[in-house]
Amino acid sequence: YEVDSNSVFDEDQFDSDDFFLTSRFRHIGQRTTFAFRAAFDQQKVRTAERAISDSDVDDPGDITDDDTGLTIPIGTRDKWRLTPSLEYRLSEVSSIVASVDYIDVAYDEVLLGGFVNYSDARFSLDYRRRLSNVNTALVTVTARNFESDRALEDITGFSVLAGLERNLSEKM
Repeated sequence: YEVDSNSVFDEDQFDSDDFFLTSRFRHIGQRTTFAFRAAFDQQKVRTAERAISDSDVDDPGDITDDDTGLTIPIGTRDKWRLTPSLEYRLSEVSSIVASVDYIDVAYDEVLLGGFVNYSDARFSLDYRRRLSNVNTALVTVTARNFESDRALEDITGFSVLAGLERNLSEKM
């Protein structure tokens, strides 16, 4: 089990109070492997004051380059990411893996509604069968649900993938 934390508070050279926390857990059993990753990020959302430039000019030297260099903090973004997975080895050559990838993003105090809160959930179920030392056949079924505060952007989808994975050599 592993926990990482990274934050920058009151450091003039960084001008940031962003915070990052990541946790990883992995248990390998005789026929199963369970993994869980959780991450939380809290970051300031910034925008830069930039000049309006028209790049459709005859002389590239005429392109406006009078950026002020100012950055403007416009809010905070909180992001959660949870990714559990479970692998079950059916035999020496085949396995099934079920995994979820969930992301939730929320913005606070954002000017003019330029950023939108959203959540994105993906579920996948994989079947893998090793055909040789370099070839593996796979079938993947995936479902995804994306929801945002703007209802027109909500998406639900499903996919099926069948393929052949080939390593360049047995040692890779």
